[in-house]
Amino acid sequence: MQLTQKDIKKIKKNDSRVINELYRYSFDVLMSQVARYKINDEDRRTLLNNTFIKIIDKIDQYDLNTNYKAWIRQIMRNEIIDDFRRNKKLNETISYQEDLYGSIQMPEVEEEIASEQLEYYLNMLPPAGKMVFNLYVIDGYTSQEVCEQLDIKYETFKWHLKEARKKLRAVFKTSELNETEASERAN
Repeated sequence: MQLTQKDIKKIKKNDSRVINELYRYSFDVLMSQVARYKINDEDRRTLLNNTFIKIIDKIDQYDLNTNYKAWIRQIMRNEIIDDFRRNKKLNETISYQEDLYGSIQMPEVEEEIASEQLEYYLNMLPPAGKMVFNLYVIDGYTSQEVCEQLDIKYETFKWHLKEARKKLRAVFKTSELNETEASERAN
């Protein structure tokens, strides 16, 4: 779908046919984005629908010279961050302890991981760790941007990132051991 100024005017006039077409066009992009952050299908759909409502409300701000999918991904990321902030009380129950000067290292994964497999692994992380890991490692935000977006201290950011990486390394190691055992049995 190529969005035109005429389509934008129809959307602002609540033309349901154009809005439904835009929803179908946007759905896969938005769902792939939210799937990295939410496990529960109901939560995914709620965030997706809230994001789509924002897209419709802000459609007159869309610049036809920019990439539509990139624009809606940014709106989705902002909605995910807002959702995280709304649910921040869950995260405040976690003890934030770490050496202030501890280093953060990127996990070294030698193989490419299929997106479905990565999503499966990420869903094993606690919500705050998953949010920090996704924003920092996958979406490419800086540590300062993540701290500002989530309204957390740098030490808290480091702790969540460290814990997420530790858990992912353990999952990768377990997965590799299971694959090795399976291939040995096959031989």
